[in-house]
Amino acid sequence: MTDFTPFVQLWFNTILIWIGFGTVAGLMAQALLPKGKPNGLYGILVIGICGSCIGIFIIDTTSKYIKIDEFSNINPISPLGLFAAIIVSLMILLIYRLTLIIVSLCTKESTNNSQHKTQSINQSQSSLPAQQPAAAQTSITPPKV
Repeated sequence: MTDFTPFVQLWFNTILIWIGFGTVAGLMAQALLPKGKPNGLYGILVIGICGSCIGIFIIDTTSKYIKIDEFSNINPISPLGLFAAIIVSLMILLIYRLTLIIVSLCTKESTNNSQHKTQSINQSQSSLPAQQPAAAQTSITPPKV
């Protein structure tokens, strides 16, 4: 069995840390905003990992812009990293749920409009007098032989 190089082991550990803290951040965001989508483990995991990555990126970029050396080596294990991950995960979860609400309202509105148009067409057709087909109006007599 071959052993991994220290570089590969470091990357495996880093990826597992990000997945673990992303899961924690996603679960915390779901706990703070219960009863909604996403309900599944994968949705919570993706939202948590995205929140963790974006939160750490925001802190890192802000600390370089403001030139604060205390936050120069921030990672998700730190309390500030976990706090940022939870806050950004909450924001992602809110945006996701608001998007679902807007889409559902738009589809209901378009469905109601199409039903209203269908009803008005049916009503206008029922108000017209019934017409008989042209063949029924004229009688055709066969020629006499």
